[in-house]
Amino acid sequence: MQHLKETTDYRRSLRDKILETAMHLFAQRGVRAVRMDDIAQQLGISKRTLYEIYDDKEQLLFEGVRKYDQQRKDSMSEFAQKADNVMDVILEEYSRKAEETRLTCPQFLADIQKYPKVVAYMQEQHERSHEAVQQFLQRGVSEGYFRNDVDYDLVNTLFEAVGQQVMKSQLFSQYSFEHLFNNLLLVPLRGFCTAKGLQVLENRLH
Repeated sequence: MQHLKETTDYRRSLRDKILETAMHLFAQRGVRAVRMDDIAQQLGISKRTLYEIYDDKEQLLFEGVRKYDQQRKDSMSEFAQKADNVMDVILEEYSRKAEETRLTCPQFLADIQKYPKVVAYMQEQHERSHEAVQQFLQRGVSEGYFRNDVDYDLVNTLFEAVGQQVMKSQLFSQYSFEHLFNNLLLVPLRGFCTAKGLQVLENRLH
């Protein structure tokens, strides 16, 4: 029984190490440039062992994207609950996303569009986030940072469309995250901020 437990613990630990190593390599080089052989070699394990744990590269990518996405959501949710206001949340999300983009090659974002399982997951999560974003925008209204005469359901839909177009057109390959944020998100954000919201936003940005 003890041997079985140790084997199970080892496999679980190895599974996590494989996932972490693979996602690091994907982010550095792009998904298609990384072979399963590369991952196995990086970890010092056989290719057979790797395939015993993950069926193929798409499953590995899917599990990695799903795990990272959940960790990111949990972390930002915790931050949002403790944050004094919505402006702090927006700028924290911006800061994290900018750092993430700095550490990820554009080819990674282009490559994941080629894996149907991953694309379907991202689309599902995108649709589920609509209500959460809506609640966040209403929080901004109640705190006095966002105007109360704006159709935020429409604003939410606009942001979703912008995000989809960025991915579809692969604008991340042409422009930096900061440039995309400043021109595609910051402009409409300023438009529905109150004078109070604008003052806080400009102070934080500078």
